[in-house]
Amino acid sequence: MTKANWLGVLFSTVIITFFFVLIHVIPGPIVQLFGVEGDLEQFCIYALQVMTMMFPLVGFQMMSSNYFQSTGQPLKAALLSLTRQVLFLIPLLLLLPQFLPGFIDVTSLQAVCFTYPTADILSIVTTAAFIIPELVKLKRRSTEPVDAA
Repeated sequence: MTKANWLGVLFSTVIITFFFVLIHVIPGPIVQLFGVEGDLEQFCIYALQVMTMMFPLVGFQMMSSNYFQSTGQPLKAALLSLTRQVLFLIPLLLLLPQFLPGFIDVTSLQAVCFTYPTADILSIVTTAAFIIPELVKLKRRSTEPVDAA
């Protein structure tokens, strides 16, 4: 990736990490902005913190998808854009509440919260599988001798 893309990854990661820190340091006031109180407030705090666990790594996924779009590779860009919210999240919303409570001590409702970081991890791994060969190809091109003709 170019220097501009790496700067994009850096800045998006910094911005998302800022919100991640806010969510994990002062979750109560954030949830209260939506008028939530009592037991529901406690669950919302739990859900918000679980659902945003992978936020600091999501910038890489978003910017890598943009990289493929900007380099004229729309199929890869579209696939990577769909991985997080559609290809992984929707099936996980159907599966995790059924199976996760049998493996760890969570309710089905709490398991729904874990679908988001799980989808994030899967989309980041998928993105890495696409971007690493691209980086290798770019590095190879940059080290090839240029013809003087």
